[in-house]
Amino acid sequence: MSRIDVDEALLRLGGNEQVFKMLLKKFLNNPYFSDLCNHMATGNLIEAEHSAHTIKGTAGNLGLTDLQEAATQLDDILRIQAEYQAAFTHFKNIYADTMTEVSNYIA
Repeated sequence: MSRIDVDEALLRLGGNEQVFKMLLKKFLNNPYFSDLCNHMATGNLIEAEHSAHTIKGTAGNLGLTDLQEAATQLDDILRIQAEYQAAFTHFKNIYADTMTEVSNYIA
């Protein structure tokens, strides 16, 4: 099963696959994930929630639906300051799988 909804993303981008690949490459190199991990490690849950929210929106716009769902779950849990470890672990696994797929797609 693909973690990238290429059809949905291309629909948002007017069918321009070149732009889509450029945006995916930018997403691969952005600091959002490392920022999130740093905020989680230091216990700064407010900033961690902001990072998760940013990833959620960006992933949704790029058709990375599994990542968007995992980020949404983490964002929601952090917002209410509930136990977040399981959601964070799930998010990290989905993130790693998605980034591998994105790397393969743009190669």
